[in-house]
Amino acid sequence: EGLSVTPLARQDARSRARQLVAHNPHARNMLRLLEAYVAGPGLKVTHQPRCLGEGPSDLASRADGLWKGFLERNATHYSHREHTRRTWRDGECFLRKFSSGVWPPGVRFAAPERIGSDPSAVAASDGIETLPEDVETPVAYLMLDMQTGRLAERVSATSMLHTRVGVDSNQTRGLTVFLPVLDVLDCYDQWMKTELTARKLQSSIVLWRKVQGSPQQAQALADS
Repeated sequence: EGLSVTPLARQDARSRARQLVAHNPHARNMLRLLEAYVAGPGLKVTHQPRCLGEGPSDLASRADGLWKGFLERNATHYSHREHTRRTWRDGECFLRKFSSGVWPPGVRFAAPERIGSDPSAVAASDGIETLPEDVETPVAYLMLDMQTGRLAERVSATSMLHTRVGVDSNQTRGLTVFLPVLDVLDCYDQWMKTELTARKLQSSIVLWRKVQGSPQQAQALADS
């Protein structure tokens, strides 16, 4: 439906986008600008209460404190910039929560390659189980063993935050924001290589001509 892309095409686009972001200066700068202007140093999360019974300032202060504690505990594992960078580059981002029963929980990013369908799984859509009559409500995420490609773990939806872009709400997986420019950037790279090769050839061409006569005649021909 809509912008539907096959799983293989989505994986190929994601791999190409990663390659371009790593080696193409234009793609790299596009992603850097998105990070800087959307999730840069000025980004700050604050809270406003929606329930009654306590003073708004008290609720907001408590929520801000909880969020600050979460960021401090996960400072080496999570940041707004990495979350947005992964989402734009890969088209989606999986953040898994490891809860010990007390706040704050620990979180880790999960590679989108690990979320996929297993032949033995039932009612799975690209590695995401949903309610039978509601594809927009996830139930579990299927994490694969990267060595065997088989199901390694079934993670409850309550323990996984999935952010996706570039698709409609009823599509379970996202698409890289670089999809429309992948071919353009590849063509530009090829054009640059062709131009550089042409310049090298132009600067290395030597004119050979056999001249009969005296050295003075040969020199006059060379001068002309």
